Amino acid sequence: MMDCCIWAEQNSHINFGNDVLVGPKVKMFCGNHGTELNGAPIIGMIDGGAAELIREADCGLSVNAGDYKALAELIIDKVLQNKDEFAKKGENGRIYFEENFTLDGCINNLITIIEDVR
Repeated sequence: MMDCCIWAEQNSHINFGNDVLVGPKVKMFCGNHGTELNGAPIIGMIDGGAAELIREADCGLSVNAGDYKALAELIIDKVLQNKDEFAKKGENGRIYFEENFTLDGCINNLITIIEDVR
């Protein structure tokens, strides 16, 4: 099984060995940004900003919150059938994290905003 993180809008936090973590929506980035830092792709069963972030960063795939059938189909049809392509999304997440959530990334973004205002 490949390493990945599953985000779900549920009140559960279940760890399946070292490979897959299922956590509630309040555990964004698996609680400590570990998923993005180690380059693990994300499978989301989540709505709103988290789903938008997954799409924007191209760091995984998501379905609507509570749609277990779509989640199963996503895993079978897109993740397991395209493991190499899905694994690349984890690297996208690591890059997005470094560009947007590290101190250097935040400062660079702030500088860009200030320069654009001038």
